Amino acid sequence: MKKDIQNKNDIIVLIDSFYEKVNADASLAYIFSDIAKINWERHLPVMYNFWENTLFYTGTYNGNPMELHKHLHRLMPLTDEHFKKWAHLISITNSSFGDLRQGTNKENVDGDSIYQRNYYATRINNRDTMTKNADPALQIGTAYSQYDLMYKALFQQNKNKQHVFNFQL
Repeated sequence: MKKDIQNKNDIIVLIDSFYEKVNADASLAYIFSDIAKINWERHLPVMYNFWENTLFYTGTYNGNPMELHKHLHRLMPLTDEHFKKWAHLISITNSSFGDLRQGTNKENVDGDSIYQRNYYATRINNRDTMTKNADPALQIGTAYSQYDLMYKALFQQNKNKQHVFNFQL
């Protein structure tokens, strides 16, 4: 079981692990080594401070990450594929949800089961067709799968103003 990030040492472990993955991926590593020409001895402490400030509001980071990334994009346009690779290293999940099932409290005042789905629509030969539902309590066609990406960052505009960004797709 993963533990919560509790202090800067936990952040260092997380950031080091992340950049090990980045540097092991040829489609991302060259951006850091050849394009941005990252000096890891200087960059990593900045990242530790950025995330410590983001998570614990310590004031240890003073910079503009958006401007730095815009500058990088001007040097080499970052593509959707770059973003997908990088995002995969951040936090991405996949969830699958089955068809909805009706609860046990399903009858109206007349005793009819108004929420049963005795039929459901399907496409057969490019036409809508009503199909008999073998289990009327199951709402066929409501199942879905989704991908979620989350990235959260804090931007400290100045000593008195900060912005928390939470990106979820």
